[in-house]
Amino acid sequence: MFYCKTAGHLFNELDDRYGGILNKIITAEKTAESAEQMNTFTGIIIGAAIEVHRFLGPGLLESAYEACLGFELKQRGLKVERQVELPLCYKEVNLDSSFPGAK
Repeated sequence: MFYCKTAGHLFNELDDRYGGILNKIITAEKTAESAEQMNTFTGIIIGAAIEVHRFLGPGLLESAYEACLGFELKQRGLKVERQVELPLCYKEVNLDSSFPGAK
């Protein structure tokens, strides 16, 4: 019977032969890419929040800052959804999440 090994099988054999180093290298690269993306997004978000605060100053309602931050983030090329409904689980009970702030 003919058995053809897939690339995954060959990779796993090589990885086993070299003590798992190939998976470690690939995982490290993916982690580095994810960390770099996270740092980029974090910089964009913090920069937008600082811009809103500098322009508006303190003392307004949260909804004003939320609307302006949404605008700034969109201007910077991010997709923005405000007050998105999320499931709310409290003490292992699923609660209605239709109130403001939990959306």
